[in-house]
Amino acid sequence: MTSAVTGATGFVGLWLLAELLDREDRVIVLARSGPAPVLERVAAFLRARGAPPGDLHALPLRVRVVHADITRRDLGLDPGDRATLVRETTVLWHNAAHTGLSAVSAEVRRTNLAGTRNVLALADHCPGLRAFRHSSTFAVAGRRAHGVIGDDDLDDSHGFCSEYERSKYDAEVRVRRWAAAHPQCDVLVFRLALLTSDLPPYPGAPAQPLVVARDTAAWLVERYPQVRAGIAVPGDGDAPVNVLPVEHAARAMADASSKAVGIPMRTLNVVAPDHVPARLLVEAVAERVGVPCVLDPRLPDLRAPGVLGDLVPGILPMGRMTRTFADTALTELGLACPREPAVDRDYLRACLR
Repeated sequence: MTSAVTGATGFVGLWLLAELLDREDRVIVLARSGPAPVLERVAAFLRARGAPPGDLHALPLRVRVVHADITRRDLGLDPGDRATLVRETTVLWHNAAHTGLSAVSAEVRRTNLAGTRNVLALADHCPGLRAFRHSSTFAVAGRRAHGVIGDDDLDDSHGFCSEYERSKYDAEVRVRRWAAAHPQCDVLVFRLALLTSDLPPYPGAPAQPLVVARDTAAWLVERYPQVRAGIAVPGDGDAPVNVLPVEHAARAMADASSKAVGIPMRTLNVVAPDHVPARLLVEAVAERVGVPCVLDPRLPDLRAPGVLGDLVPGILPMGRMTRTFADTALTELGLACPREPAVDRDYLRACLR
């Protein structure tokens, strides 16, 4: 079996790659070239996780890097690389995504929807392909604010808070259509919670969502110094948010992939068993940037100019939602994400250091 992975140098992708390397002799990484060579980025992550020197030394023998761009037809692959990839791949993991919350960004749609289409087109040409794995997000629920979101729920009638949510919803729809046309291929869609990590930062580490929120808040404080005295934003501090340590998500994905062999297409909510109150997240970020912040459900929705006008609609609606997420499909596979470490104030502080 040979797995090929897109997005393997991103926040989720690195943890997933580590799980796959624990299970497989060799993995193909499809990645764009960056400031540092791909293997150096992978090695830096594994070193930060405490990988022994022998594992790092063997990395070039176990990870084959293929430079690719999912936004381009045929992923922009060199003909020789494409021929090898098509011939060898038996499991294709599509993990690459643009996670920006801008409501208007064409780049988000090009990466998340057109990119998924291009990866599926490549899958069409892999004669030995046995399984397709797609990383999605619990945010495909969009503006649906209440009730329990099941694994198979996929409904756009509530609308979406951002182009990110809409593009990931549309990508799921496309994957479902592809799965229906390829019944011989095992297809899993993983809907991931808000993922985070308390792994200490290291040079070149990809940004995680909470750190992006922290850095955005710090930028706003610098640009609008009047908020240093404190700010109130619309939302209920008790609103539940599903926050999951990324290592639990990656392990659940890899375990589910091993167990879900020979079954029909399935969607799995990869979520924490407990939810975190929104105030805990807001307070953790606010403490880190030194600005008191409270959630007030009586306040009207914010209207903001410029960059804030893109970010606010994608973030703040979660503070008014009571929805939760079921993990029925994981349970049916005999899996569940653990409760430890607890995502409490100390854990969030560690994530934001």
